[in-house]
Amino acid sequence: MWWACKHAVPAAPAECRWVWDCYQDDSILLGRGAFARVFKGRIKATNRPVAIKMIARDNTHFDQQKRAMVTKVATMRTLQGHRSMVKLYEVFEDEQADAAIIMRQLLQFIAYMHNRNVVHRDIKPENLLLLKPHRPANLGDAAEGGKAGKGGDAALSQAASCPVWSQVDEAVWADIPDGLRLKVIDYGTANFCEAGQHLHSKIGTARYVAPEVLGRDYDKSSDIWSAGVVMFIMLVGHAPFKGTTDTGTLAKVKA
Repeated sequence: MWWACKHAVPAAPAECRWVWDCYQDDSILLGRGAFARVFKGRIKATNRPVAIKMIARDNTHFDQQKRAMVTKVATMRTLQGHRSMVKLYEVFEDEQADAAIIMRQLLQFIAYMHNRNVVHRDIKPENLLLLKPHRPANLGDAAEGGKAGKGGDAALSQAASCPVWSQVDEAVWADIPDGLRLKVIDYGTANFCEAGQHLHSKIGTARYVAPEVLGRDYDKSSDIWSAGVVMFIMLVGHAPFKGTTDTGTLAKVKA
């Protein structure tokens, strides 16, 4: 569960499906409690600073904390409007069911690629699109607010103007809810890799690259590691390996 607030009282941002649709985590820890952490962040649309409080699901008192948070939010909403009251923007709860639907599609596609001896080598939120009527939504914005990776912006622009996005074959997507239909983009780092073959080029994005890629001796299974990092981000809200620089992040991946 997340909530964001600030001392000023400007207009609240547009309603978002996920916290990371509208908010950017600046990775600066402001405070830590027994069950929650508060990070410095900002509203993407206005760059206005906010505080983002996160309560992790993986604590034994989560249900109790959730009930307490419901009461806290209700009292804060009741007091909104006074100049001395901190502004509460929005409250989010991560949708594990949505994450499961997205991950099922991603893993099915990775299996499809690998069965055809193709390895992607740059699976990350910025390269995952969720189909919506007339335009795709970038999962990278939802998960971490990250800038699209190599080729990501161009691919997104091309996809937005491609007729396939506005002429979705409903029969193909019958088992997937609207808004959760996944497309994987950016094949600039993809390569052929047959069973038993190992690759040796150091390719990928720091937060998502597998340790064996850093060792320059890996196979198709490196995509599975990257998919696992994507799942972690969707469920927890931040990357499992995150340094202040790419070098620091890679050191944590290798540790």
